[in-house]
Amino acid sequence: MARALRSLHLGAPVDEVRDFLQEPANMLEWWPDCDEIDDLRVCDVGAIAFKYADKPAGVMCRGEVEERVVGDCGDVALHLTGDLHGDMRWRIEAEDGGTRVTFESDYDMPVRALIPYLSPVRLLRYQEDEADQVAAKLREKFEG
Repeated sequence: MARALRSLHLGAPVDEVRDFLQEPANMLEWWPDCDEIDDLRVCDVGAIAFKYADKPAGVMCRGEVEERVVGDCGDVALHLTGDLHGDMRWRIEAEDGGTRVTFESDYDMPVRALIPYLSPVRLLRYQEDEADQVAAKLREKFEG
């Protein structure tokens, strides 16, 4: 798996950022190439699940996400299964009147999507580019 990590300060309250990230439909706003979220259901206390359709590197991938809130601080963790499998996690902390958001992704893509990225270095660059896009989308959402 390729692991990418990005951290940024947003000038928005912690609860506003957390609420945005916990809403599955909002994945369409921050997850690059995510086309579809459906079949939302509650799994157990503190966890929801839903299906997704994503096009990393232009290849259609489908699967499920389990989303849960982690720990007392209310971090958001996503576990992906299906064509993409692995994890995404948001650490959300109050900082200087705003919010420090740290995004970490660590997931594999199917071989058919990886053909242009077969070297570990190129796959890591893809993951890092995607993490940069996620950070940029959050900045745009919360800071205009």
